[in-house]
Amino acid sequence: RGRGANAWDSPYGCLTFTAHLDIPAARIAVLPFVQYLAASATLRALAPDPATTPAAASSAKLPLRLKWPNDLYAGPHKLCGILCEATTCYSPASSTTSASLYLGIGVNVTNPSPTISLLSLSPPPPAPPPSRETVLARILSELEPR
Repeated sequence: RGRGANAWDSPYGCLTFTAHLDIPAARIAVLPFVQYLAASATLRALAPDPATTPAAASSAKLPLRLKWPNDLYAGPHKLCGILCEATTCYSPASSTTSASLYLGIGVNVTNPSPTISLLSLSPPPPAPPPSRETVLARILSELEPR
């Protein structure tokens, strides 16, 4: 689903996934920033530095930008959407609060027209299409704490 009343479509060629994280009480203060961190990590994953990732050099030239708080655009076209939701739970027995965080990300990887995708943004001649698995691995790698 999308934010508010917006629909979130997932046509063939689109990578969509949800990551679930349990957040301990001591870390609940970071919840408001998770969506921004996820958007920044996804931007880095989709436009890697060609000096450190030679195989992704062609995708590093993509004109990607972050539209706060939750969308990535290539020029005027939306390429990726991010939705972050959290629920909190108070435990009277331990007098602690914990949170469950759900991070949903959708990326147009090889979608056909009229949608824009990573494949359609590749410079000519088209490079081999990126796999959804590769894009997922890049995003999860960028989300991993360092």
